[in-house]
Amino acid sequence: MNKKILIVGVLVIVLLTGCLHRFRSKSTTTTVVTTTTTAVTTTTMIPPKTELSQVKVASLYERVTDYVAVGWSVDEVTAQLRETRTDFIFRGFWKWAPCPDSGAKDGYSYQDLKTTITEIKKEKPEVIFCGAIPAQRLTEGEMNPKTGRPFTREELNSMAFNPSKWDLPVSPEEIEQFMEIQRFEGYYPDLTNEDVQELFLDWAKKQIDCGADAIWIDGFFGPPSILVRAGRIEPNHPFVGEWMESASRLVDRIHEYGYSKYQKRIYVGSWVTFTEFSHAAPDLDFATATPSGKEIERRVLDREKWDDLIVKVREKMGGDFPVFVFLDWSSKDDTPLAVFSQRLSTSEQNEVLEEMDGFFEESGMIFVYPVHGGFMGSGAKKLTYGRYGTYNSLYFGNYETIKGLALNKSRSE
Repeated sequence: MNKKILIVGVLVIVLLTGCLHRFRSKSTTTTVVTTTTTAVTTTTMIPPKTELSQVKVASLYERVTDYVAVGWSVDEVTAQLRETRTDFIFRGFWKWAPCPDSGAKDGYSYQDLKTTITEIKKEKPEVIFCGAIPAQRLTEGEMNPKTGRPFTREELNSMAFNPSKWDLPVSPEEIEQFMEIQRFEGYYPDLTNEDVQELFLDWAKKQIDCGADAIWIDGFFGPPSILVRAGRIEPNHPFVGEWMESASRLVDRIHEYGYSKYQKRIYVGSWVTFTEFSHAAPDLDFATATPSGKEIERRVLDREKWDDLIVKVREKMGGDFPVFVFLDWSSKDDTPLAVFSQRLSTSEQNEVLEEMDGFFEESGMIFVYPVHGGFMGSGAKKLTYGRYGTYNSLYFGNYETIKGLALNKSRSE
């Protein structure tokens, strides 16, 4: 019974992560991709992966189109990115609910994204814009990008992850509970399903066509990670291998799309949880990690944990593989961002920002400055402008600290 509660509980957490609608460089050798069609064979030279290794300042800004809903202008967004000398905009657009092509009043549309990226790049043409997609959720009403119509419930069911497909050690009762959890927030997709692969690729293409240079995939390794952590399967279980192969295939297809249509590498990243498995990792260009809520509340980072993590990442991905650390969130009230924004005073927040920036730089990682974005928890009392559950550094009195840290980093490197 305890194990049942454990796995279902962890699944709930994964599904809730990021649920609010609002607000490798492993090698520098040049490789070749050959694309063959019925009539023509073309060869694309792939440039060395060097840009991410040159990032000095990374800023979280989710979403860059929020200014539409808040009543700002895009000029205020570009000014903040200029003042912080941002090289890498992380999670600049987060696709969670079905996203229309245009016509949104709150800035949540692909047309708003394209317009905003265009304006940002007039100001900062070399900035790397990273969008984001969820690999852990399909919602009721999700649109098929090719047909423009919503998927039927039967279609969504056919794309949902089902442990019985692999005879995984999960009871029928747990599977039933799992499916009910999916229906509450949507459906947990089966990454090994070709229809899911196509849908995720289409989501990525949409943002790339709007001007995104990178795509971050949330929940990418969810089911194998859940089962391994719950002790249901070993890290070398065949299911893990099949899931990781599917993840690799999607990453490769995103890369191929960037090469074939835009003659550039689209950087792809996800969580560092690929280090939990013995199987080869996808050809990721960067990985992300987050401190725990307890570390933020105690204002002390666990040196041993972080040293161990970076060793595992370097062993699997190479010595110069970029790792970005940010304050993560969900609907819960004990997440890193919720604790940071709700339980710490402004002076404590700024001290934590300074400590984390120095700590992760010393550890060979890049701390992503929380300029704007992230849900502060369903129980948040301190709201941005007294109205929004989305964190904003200007409102919380952290922006000047971030500017100072970014300026020092830019000058010192």
